[in-house]
Amino acid sequence: MFAIVPLTESGYFQPVLVWQMLQNPAIAVLLIATSAVLAWRWKDLRWSQFENGLPARIVIVTAVFVLAWSFSTYDYNLYYNQPHWVDRILLIALAVGVAVHPGFAPSFTIVAILIASQFNMPVDVFGWADKRVIFELLIVFSVWLFGRLIIGWRNMRSILFLVIAVILTNYLYAGAQKLAIGWEFNENLTYLMASSYVNGWLAIIAEPAALQILDFLARFNPVFIFMTLLIELGVVLFFAHRFAPWPVLIGCITLHLIIFATSGIFFWKWLAVDAGILIGLRALSPDAYRRFFGWRMVAASVVVFVAAKFFLHPTRFGWYDTPLTIVYKFDAVGESGKTYEIDNDFMAPYDLIFSQNRFYYLSDQPVLVGTFGQVGSTEQLNRILSVNPNNLSAGITELSNQYGRHRINESGRQRFDQFIRTYFGNLNAGVSKTLFINTIRAPLHISNFPASEPYRMQEKVKRIIVRQVTAY
Repeated sequence: MFAIVPLTESGYFQPVLVWQMLQNPAIAVLLIATSAVLAWRWKDLRWSQFENGLPARIVIVTAVFVLAWSFSTYDYNLYYNQPHWVDRILLIALAVGVAVHPGFAPSFTIVAILIASQFNMPVDVFGWADKRVIFELLIVFSVWLFGRLIIGWRNMRSILFLVIAVILTNYLYAGAQKLAIGWEFNENLTYLMASSYVNGWLAIIAEPAALQILDFLARFNPVFIFMTLLIELGVVLFFAHRFAPWPVLIGCITLHLIIFATSGIFFWKWLAVDAGILIGLRALSPDAYRRFFGWRMVAASVVVFVAAKFFLHPTRFGWYDTPLTIVYKFDAVGESGKTYEIDNDFMAPYDLIFSQNRFYYLSDQPVLVGTFGQVGSTEQLNRILSVNPNNLSAGITELSNQYGRHRINESGRQRFDQFIRTYFGNLNAGVSKTLFINTIRAPLHISNFPASEPYRMQEKVKRIIVRQVTAY
């Protein structure tokens, strides 16, 4: 689905994306055929026709509205110079349709993927970690609907189990990946907090105060590590007992809130679906709720966890954070010659790409670390930790020259240059960056505080300066 639905870059410059998508015969046949089959069996697929339809409805509609909110309220796309109003309105209409009838779910999923995929181009790869599982949940549900037409399932308890297991899989794989690399023995989570601060999170706090806060939180690092693993791995017991869902999902929600408070990284989409699951389970009948748990269900969930490795793309969050971070700051030079800092949020709807800051190809310098100062091995981590703090600059330079990777990419540089010229060219031409619907814009996945003197279209931009900032 993620491979066949997106358009080529030229297609996203057009005003109506769905129309462009339908020019692809394979997609047109798929969409028309599935819609025709669902319309033919319309009465058989109503929410009210299913046993335990309400709990599944709550979870699915929560997932749908999370994506509809995200991809109907994003900022005007200054690169494509299109608002894509028809597609936004269609997405909202389909979301409302799913709330009324599950048969709209396949079409909604296709249109949502179509809209979201515009941000894959032209610079870097759009991050899907916070949203892919939501799409996969809806794909699994859509497949189940067609299975119902063939097999005749009338109880939605099975699909409720499946979509919950799909969500839990991502937590489990994150914890398993951490165990696999020995994360619990080497991680210092305050390094992530420090990197986030350098990247713009909580920038309103003065640096001396920020360092004091980090020193205080470092005392609790073992507790944070233990709680993270307990929450992520503990999801395997979700189906063990009828009282298990509450501590498991409340733990997951709490973890998301702590990560957001300390780093600005907000998995609010996961959090919303977690909350939807808790509400949905309460809608099960007492007998259905009782039969939803037990060791037989745990065994079935393990089968799903294993199968997910082959049929889905569970997010595997496992790396080491380091005290070294490299970020790229962007300054706008106005016609007057005055320089303003461009904060990442200003680049919305491409804010995620700028917050993840993977612009290594813009520099000729070798790079030691990845996003937010991450590395993949203890060997890399120990090298960075061994740098003499009394001679940081020379130590980091020597280490970079010896072990860093050159990530020069001429094609990437050209695409980035094209993006910046087009984006700010349209802004200089007077194209409005905001739409009225942005007043209810969904939360960003990675948030940052504005710079001390941020660019807010005070004047036309003459040029953009890119600064590589290395902090330890």
